[in-house]
Amino acid sequence: MKKIIDDKSNTELNLIPLQQIGDEIHLRNTRSIRKWLIERGITIHKLSSKSYVYRIDYELHIEKPYVLNLRRNNPKNWKEMYKAIVKSEALYNLMMIEIEQEVIHLPTTLVSLRNRNDEKLLMELVA
Repeated sequence: MKKIIDDKSNTELNLIPLQQIGDEIHLRNTRSIRKWLIERGITIHKLSSKSYVYRIDYELHIEKPYVLNLRRNNPKNWKEMYKAIVKSEALYNLMMIEIEQEVIHLPTTLVSLRNRNDEKLLMELVA
């Protein structure tokens, strides 16, 4: 029989109560916490009378800006760097799926090329 989850020890289903998320993101009002989660696409689940989110969904959202920064600053070895510090293999795999599906924005400025070197540089920047 499965153990009932309480606020202090919810490792069975790896859920986080909304109050704990509020403490981490410095919000106190439950309505504000819910709004913050919904705006970021994190699904809220109800279990009896309390609301929870999956820890992996929350951590994925929290670490995503850091990973995008790693990718921007270290384009050759950002995956190895992130894998060295990530908490779990599951979080790493989900982050790779999430990041690879990101839309890469192309420049909207029209660039006039003067010579072959400019063309090579543009191709490197766009790739």
